[in-house]
Amino acid sequence: MRIKIISVVLLFGSGIVIPCPWIWAQKNSIQVILNRLQEAEAAWNSGHLEGFMNAYWRHDSLCFATDKGLTRGWHAVLERYRKAYPDAQTMGRLKFEVLYLKVQGSCAVMTGRWTVDKVDQPTRSGMFTLVWRRLKKQWHIVYDHTSG
Repeated sequence: MRIKIISVVLLFGSGIVIPCPWIWAQKNSIQVILNRLQEAEAAWNSGHLEGFMNAYWRHDSLCFATDKGLTRGWHAVLERYRKAYPDAQTMGRLKFEVLYLKVQGSCAVMTGRWTVDKVDQPTRSGMFTLVWRRLKKQWHIVYDHTSG
């Protein structure tokens, strides 16, 4: 017993770092999700709605909730965006600010603020909550609640 305790003290007191695979995987997932959001922001700012929608799950079960109601399905969400933003000028310049991101296994929850600047119009902003899932080794938004 005494040998085991001394071994543990020597191991932890020696400065040896033992990597924990799940911590690395979680940090990697956080970075991947943040990159996906940044890619969506860049696509929006380029006037490319389909590129913006690449972060979303391309499935009929995708949900997008706003004060105007609930839209279901990737194609329906894309059409909603196309009607609201027919060209790059109406889209304006989008900026996301992530306030909270928690990854748990193959699911993640993100809360943040969005801001859109348009020429000769007041800045618009609001909050969002996104539920992300890792599906087929890629992170996708499966639920989006946006207000503002």
